[in-house]
Amino acid sequence: MVIGNGPTGAASLQQAFARHQAGDLAAAVDLYRRVIAAQPNHAEARHLFGIALMQGGDLAAAREELERAVALDGGQAAWWNNLGLARFYGDDFAGARAGYAKALALAPGNPDFLNNLGMALQKLDDIGGAIQAFEDALSKQQGDPEIFHNYGVALQAAQRPDDARKAFEKAIAISNGYPDSYASLGAVYFELDRREEAYEACRKAVALDPFHEAAHTCFKTLKWTADQQDQMHDTYRWVCREMPDHPMAYLQYGASLVLDHWYAQALPILERAIQLAPDAAQAHSLLGAALVGLGRIDEGLAAHERAMERDARDPEVLERYGQALIFAGRHGEAVAPLRDAHGGNPRRSTTLGLLTIAMTEAADPAVDSLVDYDTAVTARLIDTPDGYADLDAFNAALHAELEVRHKALPPPINQTMRGGTQIPDHLFNGATGTVALLKTQITDAIKAYIAGLPRDDSHPFLRYVNPDFRFTGAWSTILRGAGYDASHIHDEGWLSGVYYVKVPDLPEDLWDAGEGCIQFGAPPEIYVSDRNRSRKLIRPEAGKLVLFPSYVWHGVKPFTRDDTRHSIAFDLI
Repeated sequence: MVIGNGPTGAASLQQAFARHQAGDLAAAVDLYRRVIAAQPNHAEARHLFGIALMQGGDLAAAREELERAVALDGGQAAWWNNLGLARFYGDDFAGARAGYAKALALAPGNPDFLNNLGMALQKLDDIGGAIQAFEDALSKQQGDPEIFHNYGVALQAAQRPDDARKAFEKAIAISNGYPDSYASLGAVYFELDRREEAYEACRKAVALDPFHEAAHTCFKTLKWTADQQDQMHDTYRWVCREMPDHPMAYLQYGASLVLDHWYAQALPILERAIQLAPDAAQAHSLLGAALVGLGRIDEGLAAHERAMERDARDPEVLERYGQALIFAGRHGEAVAPLRDAHGGNPRRSTTLGLLTIAMTEAADPAVDSLVDYDTAVTARLIDTPDGYADLDAFNAALHAELEVRHKALPPPINQTMRGGTQIPDHLFNGATGTVALLKTQITDAIKAYIAGLPRDDSHPFLRYVNPDFRFTGAWSTILRGAGYDASHIHDEGWLSGVYYVKVPDLPEDLWDAGEGCIQFGAPPEIYVSDRNRSRKLIRPEAGKLVLFPSYVWHGVKPFTRDDTRHSIAFDLI
């Protein structure tokens, strides 16, 4: 390390760096601040200070310091890379890409920088660019399992499952066991219809990392799709047998059971977690959720209150407590913990969705400021893509391309859809053909929608208005006669939307009655009252795109005719 000059700065920086290396971040941060107070233009101090702040989780401050460092000395490749990391962790992927590009301009071919660039490009949906970056990195460094793993993830996104398999297997071979790659390999084997190998890959991931959530989730999905729901939680059970005195084993198992609404089965598991870790707020909170789910409201509230006594700042604990208060009919009391939960995790749509329920039931007029159904929920026809005579011809081709992928699909796990099928992967990743054309049209429509929104830092939706966005998910859904989608929100997005490929042929009186329409504002039936009701109804039409904030309750009303309703939904941030 090169230490800067200065009568007091040099020694102080050396001391700060020593504390930093020893892992004492608090002391290092304090000492870095002292150096910078004495020498505001000390580039090295600002760089190291930024790294310490990033390691401590203060990404905004870290980014500020790292930007000051490169402004003072823009010739350090590693500094630009670290600035890219701070931007990446702060979800500014375009900024991260720019930082990594600067680093690579100063240090061409650096495999670490190329790997980081590939990850940013993938987040920006530039899958081809990401693949090239990873291949360039691997041409310089063949012994890094992380690069091979990231390469595999990009290849999987590009719908090249067999190439992805080879990359994951290479990562595993180099590392002599890489749990992330085993978990991803399980998903790829599933995609390749190699189910037994998929099971084994997930088991190996869990054996290497008993708390690897992606591996558990992959195994659970495999068992669900095989109609073996009784075995869905086998990996969690195995971890509990192998680690009978580890509270996290039971906590993770219990959380999965609560997520799947297996409330009765969750009770003894969470009680064991509490026995092993009496002060674990999450365990008490999840137990409360299970009890409430079983209709034991008073017992559930007592468990939630015990959780709050142990940690009243955890957004998840606060959200579950607020939800329990709603179920108890104590809507006014639910507002405060839900507001606090939102403050702790402002991106989480479920919290905002619950908050709108509580505020509406409590007759809080401020709820109207959260969602303007007249302007925030919009609908329009997309432009006809090039090469097609009209939208009807395009939609017919799109339906034909996707319908074949729906065949033999089981109902999706933990979804609100009933009476239909859903393509489980990210449809827009590596999109080709008609899907790629649709993505382009939707992207253009979203840009126009965002351009018309005002920025308001005090509003939970408008505070994130930004012309730069990325799709976090996209999926094709086909509902058939009597199918519907229960009211829900989308936690993976800021803005959500749905495009209609094909709609059922219904007489006007059924359309007028709302059959097959998407409705906004009404929460799930368990919450519906005279106050919490549908606020807007939009009739689907082939070629129509509907956009709305992700935290707005929405669902599809059932239709009675034996016909098909094909839509493509998506989230973005």
